[in-house]
Amino acid sequence: MSFNEYMHIRNRYRTNPPDFKQLAEKYQELKSFLIEKNNGGVTLDFRDPNAVRALTIATAKEDFNLNLELSLGRMIFFDHHSISFLFFFIKL
Repeated sequence: MSFNEYMHIRNRYRTNPPDFKQLAEKYQELKSFLIEKNNGGVTLDFRDPNAVRALTIATAKEDFNLNLELSLGRMIFFDHHSISFLFFFIKL
């Protein structure tokens, strides 16, 4: 079972993960956090709060047209699995 199968059925990232290369072309602050993989793809170090912050800001703007300002001193909640978490609350 893939990790994405645990995401909520309405989570847009369940079957369509973000394209980090494409996002980095449009949102330059994300570009410095890309890590090239051996197969030619790219990923991020999700343990780096700066990388997660840059990805969160880029995906919020790209996919939801939200302009976020996130402080590194705060928990960065908006990631792909957190969206599933919000869908579960909506159902309550």
